[in-house]
Amino acid sequence: MKNVFLVLVIGLSLFAGCSREDDTEGLSTLSVDLSKTEDLLLSNGKILNIETSDSSLLYSYANILKSDGRLFIHSRDLLKIFDPVTGKYLGRLGRKGNGPAEYASINQVWMEGDTVRLFDFNTRSVLSFKSDGTFISKVNPYLGDNSRTNDLKFPVYVMKYPDSSGYIGLNCFTDGTTETNPTASFYDNDLGFVSDIRGRELREGGNLNDRMSADLENGRMLMWEGLKDTLFTVTKTDIRPLYAFDFGKNRFPPEYQNLPELFGRAQKFREGKDVPYASAMHCFQKQGDRIFFSFSTSDERFFLGMIDIGNKTVRTFRLVSPDGRFSQSSYMTMMDGSLYISLTDGDSPESNQPLFIIPTNYFD
Repeated sequence: MKNVFLVLVIGLSLFAGCSREDDTEGLSTLSVDLSKTEDLLLSNGKILNIETSDSSLLYSYANILKSDGRLFIHSRDLLKIFDPVTGKYLGRLGRKGNGPAEYASINQVWMEGDTVRLFDFNTRSVLSFKSDGTFISKVNPYLGDNSRTNDLKFPVYVMKYPDSSGYIGLNCFTDGTTETNPTASFYDNDLGFVSDIRGRELREGGNLNDRMSADLENGRMLMWEGLKDTLFTVTKTDIRPLYAFDFGKNRFPPEYQNLPELFGRAQKFREGKDVPYASAMHCFQKQGDRIFFSFSTSDERFFLGMIDIGNKTVRTFRLVSPDGRFSQSSYMTMMDGSLYISLTDGDSPESNQPLFIIPTNYFD
């Protein structure tokens, strides 16, 4: 699992979003002080070791889902199944190729009921599997109205909208070949285009694999971008900035955040040595009046952050392994009332990343 940090900041997806002038109405700035970071002992949760073998080998994690007694881990163009209690390898869903149950790429994976859906941008297909890995279907939904828009404006990342009325699609970068290039559009339940979402235009091509999460209580999505210290909300009609993060003396300078390409921002981020920059926030997960997220510093340390929405404060945590064996890695998600945080095993850094699992009520 070498170069996890480099993979994070360069990004794993093919396309991305950049900003135009933002509507900052309602934007709040949250101060983050790394000198107040709290130790989070691994003894407060449990570690799930993910089986490592020639068949089960993974890279850094892009998405983790759980359903019907199975853990699904998306890693680059792999989607493999593990036992959520023991970490034992159970098999894989699909494989690369041109057949009915095969894909060219995996841009996003999600659950709908007990069905696992896989979005392949390269073939513009959605593949569906039962949770036991049985193939159901592969469809090529019509994702654009060519009488209205150029076919190049096509989603590369889709997530179900909280009210189940359709999908938010984050679009590909058209590099000036279309009159407009909205960051997001709304699609119906058959992934047919409905409307573009105003508030943000794409101006670059490169981002993180995880880019949105659902804010179920407020009926909207949360969205973030690589090495830009702002969290956005997305509805069917608008994208708006919600929180800007100020890391004080560890702040990643705005002039670097505003560089037009993610690769350039990543280069500048790694230059923060004497006083490390803090940024690369992603994996935002909302629960009640809290939002959890992952972030990192330019000296290649990873942290857990928690926003208290009510008083608009941020606490930061550093995972601590008493024997120094485990350290936090970049990925984090929330399932069944617990955080699942990827780790690096110092005794076996090339093995599949273990998962640290801790109930969210620990933070009450």
